[in-house]
Amino acid sequence: MTPVRYNRSVLGEYEALDHSLQPRNHHKQELLGTVAERMLTDGLSSLRYSVEDFQLRELYTWFLVRPPQPPALYNTTIDFLHPAAKRKSPKKQS
Repeated sequence: MTPVRYNRSVLGEYEALDHSLQPRNHHKQELLGTVAERMLTDGLSSLRYSVEDFQLRELYTWFLVRPPQPPALYNTTIDFLHPAAKRKSPKKQS
């Protein structure tokens, strides 16, 4: 079998934002089991962001975007899987 090689100029690329390591998600299997129900409204296709800057370059357009803050510990996902779970209220800042 011959490996397939792609020209890098025809593939899209992205960089991940720096972030701290998150604790293991014990609901991973449940999330994978409900992916078909959530895929049209959860993820990059539904992400809202503001465009901070953009540059028209020769072969592509470069964007700098600012995504919203994620929900604390993904409470909406946990509540979706476990409706009986009590949502913790965020601590008020002084």
